Amino acid sequence: MRISILAVSLLALAPFAAMAADPVSDDDIMATRYGNTTLVHETLGTSHIYYKQDHTFTGGNWILDVSGKWKIENGQICLYWDKTPPMHPNPECDKVEKHVIGDKWNVGGRDFELVKGIAK
Repeated sequence: MRISILAVSLLALAPFAAMAADPVSDDDIMATRYGNTTLVHETLGTSHIYYKQDHTFTGGNWILDVSGKWKIENGQICLYWDKTPPMHPNPECDKVEKHVIGDKWNVGGRDFELVKGIAK
């Protein structure tokens, strides 16, 4: 009898657990990037981006430094630049997925890599 009551209780809670786990929050997608470095390998060199949990970012390359705010919208990460870099829209939005340290991926013809710690 105790087993069936426990089973009924768990079944009753299952939809709520699924609802809580189903939407992926900004923090779930971006959590591995906090305190780590996202490298962007482009034709002119490599840029570094540092995402923070407060939805701000900083970064740069050998030419300029950047900063701004980030937001997840419709499966994309949108960077709202404080000062828009040349040849970039503001905001700049690209597909976003969860990644772990060591992952390498390509979005929009640019190669990305997630490395441990703050790399300069």
